Amino acid sequence: MQTVDPAVSQQKFQFELNTYLSIEETHRTRGVFMIKAEYPDIILLFSAPRLQPSPIVFAVKINFDNYDLEPLSVRFIHPFTFENLLHSPVQLLRKKVYPDRPPEIQTLAQKDSTGLPFICIPGIREYHNHPAHTGDSWLLHRNKGGEGTLGFIVDKLYEYGISAINTFQFQLVLHAPQLNINFDINSLPE
Repeated sequence: MQTVDPAVSQQKFQFELNTYLSIEETHRTRGVFMIKAEYPDIILLFSAPRLQPSPIVFAVKINFDNYDLEPLSVRFIHPFTFENLLHSPVQLLRKKVYPDRPPEIQTLAQKDSTGLPFICIPGIREYHNHPAHTGDSWLLHRNKGGEGTLGFIVDKLYEYGISAINTFQFQLVLHAPQLNINFDINSLPE
């Protein structure tokens, strides 16, 4: 439900879009392609440019409803149908380093109460709406170093989603051929 004056959200949408477009070539060389920008949504494709051919790794729809009273919503979508995906196409891995123990790998792709995957990063609507983050209000992040802006989200999706992809890996599963033998029970030796 839109509670912010739509004209305000649309102005902020246009500002974020213009900021993105001002460095669109940089995004493209990193494998990020804007394929649709029509208020209130922006659709982006993320590819792995170091691989040849360069595959589409995932796509997201970023929604600006109520922005910036609420953070931007980010949903994984099918890159051709734009339908919400039920499973994250990537793990969005982050290494957390601690001074007194070994590093741990975290996946930033989680599921919300509806079962849809979301990106577990402050500055994203689904993160702040998740029951596990009720004490981490969006308003604490809203004006903090660009968190929650379109550029911030694109950078995080690039960093955790595609920047480390540098090889294809194939898994080959071979099945041994089966030999079926038919015989007549009457012709078996006794």
